[in-house]
Amino acid sequence: MITQRRLTLPVLLGLLIALVAPAGTGSASSSAPLASWIVTFDAPPASGQLEVLRGVSDAVHGFTAVPAAVVVAPAAAVPLLRGLPGVRGVWANERYAPLMSSATTASRARQVYEQLGWSGAGVTIAVIDAGVDGTHPDLCAAAAFCKGTPVKLVQNVKVVGRQDVAVDPVVYLEDQLSTDSSSGHGSHVAGIAAGYGTASETPGKYRGVAPGASVVGYGTGELVEAVNVLAAYDHAIAHRDEYGIRVINNSWGPGAFTDYDPEHPVNRATDAAWAAGINVVFGAGNDGTRTDSLNMFSSHPRAISAGGGRKDGQQAFFSSKGVPGSDHWHPTVTAPGEAIVSVRASTGFTMAAADAGGGTGNPDAAGGADTAYYAASSGTSMAAPHVAGTIALIQQAAQATHGRWLTPLEVRNLLQNTARPMTGYQHYSVGAGYLDAYAAVQAAVAGTGTGPYDDGMTYDVQPFAGTVGPAAVVSTSTFSSTFAVEAGARSLDVMADWGPEQVVAANQDLDINLYRPDGSLFRGTFLACDPLQQPNGYSSFCTSAPNERLTVVNPVAGTWRVEVVGGMATAGET
Repeated sequence: MITQRRLTLPVLLGLLIALVAPAGTGSASSSAPLASWIVTFDAPPASGQLEVLRGVSDAVHGFTAVPAAVVVAPAAAVPLLRGLPGVRGVWANERYAPLMSSATTASRARQVYEQLGWSGAGVTIAVIDAGVDGTHPDLCAAAAFCKGTPVKLVQNVKVVGRQDVAVDPVVYLEDQLSTDSSSGHGSHVAGIAAGYGTASETPGKYRGVAPGASVVGYGTGELVEAVNVLAAYDHAIAHRDEYGIRVINNSWGPGAFTDYDPEHPVNRATDAAWAAGINVVFGAGNDGTRTDSLNMFSSHPRAISAGGGRKDGQQAFFSSKGVPGSDHWHPTVTAPGEAIVSVRASTGFTMAAADAGGGTGNPDAAGGADTAYYAASSGTSMAAPHVAGTIALIQQAAQATHGRWLTPLEVRNLLQNTARPMTGYQHYSVGAGYLDAYAAVQAAVAGTGTGPYDDGMTYDVQPFAGTVGPAAVVSTSTFSSTFAVEAGARSLDVMADWGPEQVVAANQDLDINLYRPDGSLFRGTFLACDPLQQPNGYSSFCTSAPNERLTVVNPVAGTWRVEVVGGMATAGET
């Protein structure tokens, strides 16, 4: 049960995606500050359209594959730009942050390589991120950095965008050894997708999902900017055949509760990649446990949304969720994303900090000499490259067996149709289930699994709403709701999301009590924090988010009752 709503103010929690406002703008005077703007069209802009833009702006860069151009102009010029013939929209240069918060065994990718012999060879994965370190042996950009392997990083591009001056606002610096200037995030992601694992004292221990695949890296800055992202998309699509690019990985996003807009330039770029036969993977976001918190770029119908999972096959707490019963707001599949060990870039101090937590209690944590080359981190940033690497395995197998590449739609269907069901979770939360690379590759070889996905379920979403509070430590304020469960139901999810959004959840707590049709208490969420006992049931005390949830597997038929209780220091929650 859920009251569906669209929140407008993101809350920053831990390793969370966030949207940062573009650089300052000014008046239309000659001294007005310049900024980069994205102008979208129906198709890549023609020369005549670019000439018109040059007449009303300080600098222009037209893309050849993405239906957009970048212009440098003061903010006062935006209304004029919007009124030009053929212009679909004008967008600010947003910034995005990474989705950070022995996994190849959990997804059975290791078995694909060791038992079936597929490695992703002949397929290239484009990684649009903060950058990739080609001096690392697992991602070597030149023979001098490899350990007896072919070059992995066949192209490494630093995209220098947001040049708010009267020059070309987009500059490509190709053939870079390393574009990962500080965080190490992009290198970690690339290593998960396709790293060789040769830097380890035990060669292959930290091998990526598709170790035979090649990588093209796009360094778009530590705060990934929209202009740079579009430039990277455009370059990847234009060079698809040269490098064999079949999948683009994006481990970043605009923040939870950002309204979906199919006209957004990034979504239009994803459309262009889809039309070019390239799958696009996004991390679902790290705003779990809250409902309706997906990375909106990942929910685009032509993207693949990767939710974050634990290595035991359960959902990670941080993984964002969609909307119950929605055909649009849900992950595609769930993939390993918690405590993932991968490449540590030579400049990766951010990943070193993440390792301090990601390695705790992690049986795969790097030790000894390996700590110089590998680090652990968590987030759907890590889940996305598991999916991208699996797509490389699928495409290699399909091409070798059937003589053709699968279409992006066939690939997405295959991933969904071969995912392992996750008992106790519904589609809005985990998508089709847990990524199974082994089953997906076997299906690609057999030529099956590419038809439309149908989970065979129907969903009965019954909203409830109310207000509780104020209350003291001992609760005195409640409201309740009843709902009917039909015979044969597979699962029952009961959830509560509350506001106002400024709430500090640790001090503003609600609890759920769920009662069976016979009146007995099924369970309450007070202080609930035992993922092993009930993976999809928890308290805000455990997650520090204004959301609580209970799941019943195979619930008995009849009328169930939920009671929402004002908890510690509740001050009027709705």
